[in-house]
Amino acid sequence: MASSSHNGVTIGSLKASSENLGDYIQILACLRLLETLDLRPSIYLDRDTELASAPALSSCCGRVLLPLSGWFKHMVGADPQWPPHERIIPVFIGFHVRPNMCPALLDQRSIDYMKTHGPIGCRDPFTQHLLERKGVSAYLSHCLSLTFARRTAGEVGDTVVVASRDREIIDVLPPEYRNDHVYVNHYRRNDGFSGYLKEAEDLLKFYRTRARLVITTFLHCALPCIAMGIPVIAFLPRPQWDLQETSDKERFSGLMQIAPVHRFGDTSDVDWSPRAIDVEPIKETIVRDFQNRVATALASAR
Repeated sequence: MASSSHNGVTIGSLKASSENLGDYIQILACLRLLETLDLRPSIYLDRDTELASAPALSSCCGRVLLPLSGWFKHMVGADPQWPPHERIIPVFIGFHVRPNMCPALLDQRSIDYMKTHGPIGCRDPFTQHLLERKGVSAYLSHCLSLTFARRTAGEVGDTVVVASRDREIIDVLPPEYRNDHVYVNHYRRNDGFSGYLKEAEDLLKFYRTRARLVITTFLHCALPCIAMGIPVIAFLPRPQWDLQETSDKERFSGLMQIAPVHRFGDTSDVDWSPRAIDVEPIKETIVRDFQNRVATALASAR
């Protein structure tokens, strides 16, 4: 049975309050990697609203190990809830910075915090280079959602899945896909964190067992599907606001090192019958890195 503590250190996990199942897919990836170390969280802290105040810490003694993985972060109100509480032992891996959403991520107090708790494993080259320019030790760890297991031959489906926040992408598809596909939107409404987590699990199972091809504008559709051995055609979302194209290139910069990422206005070089990409060597590196970082943090906390 997995343990919720180790040598007096409580194991924690992030939670989220967003409607984007991609956030929960990243949390699921982290939970599964903790399980490889026989660790199970007993404390959950909201990424956007609880990292500094950490109300859940009132129910435990000692320190809490918390992997900091994913998209950081919305600033809700005037309080950035950053840096994290002093009792948190952070493990930065698969970390992505959105300073326009939370400027406190790049203020001097935050930079000093990351220097103290580095190296910072970054989800993408954008975050890596941004932090390195601030003098923070950083490296490209990739996204934890690249660690989902490759599917078996018996799990391969026959459905073309189109996953996007709206249906605009359908207009650029060739007729055979435009007329015969299943549409999926990652933005949902559900009742609380556990409901979203279950919906994310169900969505991953759908991709694993039903898809023969996935065409998507969602980063956290493309990455886990690639990990599962599903052929993927990825597009940047069509820009809806100023600077979105730049922002999306930053978010997708890790995926761009693995697979082609296309634009709505230029489909001339799209391979509409791609093969699955073998990311097993990258996956093995991510898993080993995660396990080593967590084990080292736990050993240092004794």
